[in-house]
Amino acid sequence: MKSLSGIVLNFFELLEAEGRLFREKTISTGTGIVSVLIGGLFLFVACLLAAFAAFLWIEYYYGSIVALLVIALVFAAIGSLLVFSGKR
Repeated sequence: MKSLSGIVLNFFELLEAEGRLFREKTISTGTGIVSVLIGGLFLFVACLLAAFAAFLWIEYYYGSIVALLVIALVFAAIGSLLVFSGKR
């Protein structure tokens, strides 16, 4: 009977240790996900600002319609490259 109770106690100790490890890994993963999301948001804002700056620069020389077309074509090309590279 002592060996059975020892096995049960060892099982619960192992379960507790695995629970602690799982909690630590979950917190680490959550922190990483939040960092990636915040970084993605900053990258998105940076892309918007860069597009706006490029629009203003092209608009100064060629007008607003040409500037919008150029920016739209650049974004379409980048989006196409990303979609097709992800498709492979």
